[in-house]
Amino acid sequence: MTIDDHRQSDPLVLTASVWFWAAIAIGIAIRFYLVISTEGTLDVAIWERPARDVATRGLIGYYHADDSANHPPFISEVESLLSRCADVTGVPFRILLSAPFILCDADIAFFCCCCFGRVHGVSS
Repeated sequence: MTIDDHRQSDPLVLTASVWFWAAIAIGIAIRFYLVISTEGTLDVAIWERPARDVATRGLIGYYHADDSANHPPFISEVESLLSRCADVTGVPFRILLSAPFILCDADIAFFCCCCFGRVHGVSS
């Protein structure tokens, strides 16, 4: 019996795999709940007003009208696009601002799973 055969038949390794996937699923559910059900962090308020100003005035108009405008131009345009998408779709800006981070979390979880599986014998 090789080490790999032992890992595949060991109930502790199989249990670890179940617990690992359960933890991932719980984490995704919590993140999804927080994105949908909460107002988000202060970043939402910090980004929403400038995003709406860029959407109505344009980027240059926003910089001329607001002396405190210090957001980078590229991200201001991206946030303005999110603001316009929120207006068109009816999905709140806070959700559109936070939702892409769920994808980042999923990518990180997948990467950890790949690394964890190779090192500890937990297979996906």
